[in-house]
Amino acid sequence: MTVNGYTITGFNYYFLNYYQLPNTEQSVAGDSRSIIFPRFFVYQYEFFHYFELCRKLRKNMTVMKNRGCKRKSATLT
Repeated sequence: MTVNGYTITGFNYYFLNYYQLPNTEQSVAGDSRSIIFPRFFVYQYEFFHYFELCRKLRKNMTVMKNRGCKRKSATLT
């Protein structure tokens, strides 16, 4: 799919339109939907393009990701 010169890959299209995530931002039960669709982020756009490039070149891909770790920035004294 191409919009304004930007093309998303098939896997990215599937992820944005068909993949469903649990909604962790509910404050009160019954307040909102329990399942939501993902939002568009530039990093995911880049990831899916890199993934597609690796598939076409028949290369392996490794992704290292940090989750749930809030790191405070170090201050220089």
